[in-house]
Amino acid sequence: MAAGKKAFVVYTNWKIWLDGMTAEQKGHWIDWMFDYTNDLNPELPQDQVVRMACLMCKETLKRDLTKYEEKVNRFRQIGKQYQTDNDTKSKPNTAPNTEKNKTENVGDKDKVKDKDKVKDKDKVKDIHNSVYEENSIKEKPTSRFNPPTLENIKIYCLERNNLVDAERFYDFYSSKGWMVGKNKMKDWKAAIRTWEKEAGFKNPNEATPQLMTGGFEILSTEMPSATPQEVANDIKAMHLTPLQVSQWLSSYTDDFAQEVRKYL
Repeated sequence: MAAGKKAFVVYTNWKIWLDGMTAEQKGHWIDWMFDYTNDLNPELPQDQVVRMACLMCKETLKRDLTKYEEKVNRFRQIGKQYQTDNDTKSKPNTAPNTEKNKTENVGDKDKVKDKDKVKDKDKVKDIHNSVYEENSIKEKPTSRFNPPTLENIKIYCLERNNLVDAERFYDFYSSKGWMVGKNKMKDWKAAIRTWEKEAGFKNPNEATPQLMTGGFEILSTEMPSATPQEVANDIKAMHLTPLQVSQWLSSYTDDFAQEVRKYL
């Protein structure tokens, strides 16, 4: 074997040969293997079975030895290259300060300056991003719609002294997930005020039979007590679709509906 190599590989498929040998033949084979790997140059056994097994193992061991030597040589080359690089780096620069060296030194200084500029720009950019993110967080709305309970609606209707059916209002919007058209409701109290204005619930003596159109409660086309601007503000708060707005305004006279549209 190669100098310094203290081991060799035994392959599991060699068991195929050993299974066909007697105990004595296996002993001869093992003796020959250790003599061969220790460079004692043993002669091949006379027994044909043992001889064949030794020849097969010999070829395998030669192949493994070649791979081992190639690996050792490769590591030696890497070690030499590493040592050369370290020696080059450790040597002081004793070359005369020629024009070429001056140019290289100036170029190195410029590179350092450019790197410093890039770092400064990155720092400024990070500061700007941090300020922008902080402002964005501050500007985000924190309000969140909380659906009222039936008790909340009843109390509010009593406070306003209207005739809005609290249970009907609650069931109507609960079934829609508290959505007004395609948008989430923002102010349920505004919706109650709209119901009472549009249906004339603030004056029970003048209330007329109710009709249902497009999911809204409307009465006759009498002029309501709310101003056009108040009605428009309530419609905006409910985020109605154009079709729903038209159905809503159909409960008014044409002149009043036209005034309301001016504020939408």
